[in-house]
Amino acid sequence: WAKRRQASIEKLAIFQVWRNYVKRRREKGTRVTSAMLVGVASRPWRLRDLLRGRLFFEKTRLSERWQAYYRRHVKTRALRVNRAHELTYAF
Repeated sequence: WAKRRQASIEKLAIFQVWRNYVKRRREKGTRVTSAMLVGVASRPWRLRDLLRGRLFFEKTRLSERWQAYYRRHVKTRALRVNRAHELTYAF
């Protein structure tokens, strides 16, 4: 698993999307996903559906804590050094 909190949350987010939108609820049953049961999706998603568009946090409501994860400002207290890559051409 990941060494830093930031990477753990990112992996968890990917897993949650796969679990709810791509994977069937039952392996031998119908092709119904959890998202389809609650009415969020009309069919199982494919990779193309996942990568179709990027969600910007300015267009959605995120708490300050989730904004910190989105901007990759989360520190791992157990590590002495939390170096961050200085972005030159990004926001």
